[in-house]
Amino acid sequence: MSNFRKRSDFGSHYSKPLFRKVLAVLPLEDINNVATAIFTYKFFNNMLPSTFDTFFQLNKELHEYNTRGSKKIHMKHGRTNYKKHTTRNKGYHIWNKLPTEILQTKKFQIFKNKLKKYYLKTMNVEI
Repeated sequence: MSNFRKRSDFGSHYSKPLFRKVLAVLPLEDINNVATAIFTYKFFNNMLPSTFDTFFQLNKELHEYNTRGSKKIHMKHGRTNYKKHTTRNKGYHIWNKLPTEILQTKKFQIFKNKLKKYYLKTMNVEI
């Protein structure tokens, strides 16, 4: 029998520690989440074209009484998977899960740095 190993023997368990701990590179899903959070940040700080002026709506814009979720994005429910994977829907889920400390950041570059550190911290990577 040959000493060669099958390609399937070399799984991602070899590369994940390298990317996570040594290079501090986010997985593809988290890169997508960071990009969506940046888009949402730009929306709330008027950094997007006027086409997106009504893209998101806060709960406090729907009613006048104060609730614990009044500063969160209002979600419009959809029936299909197509709706579930849109930027609007992903933006809702990602933005509402971020800590207030990150959401209240005023400078864009600082927001991006805090956001990346947040996602790396969720992967247990020290920076």
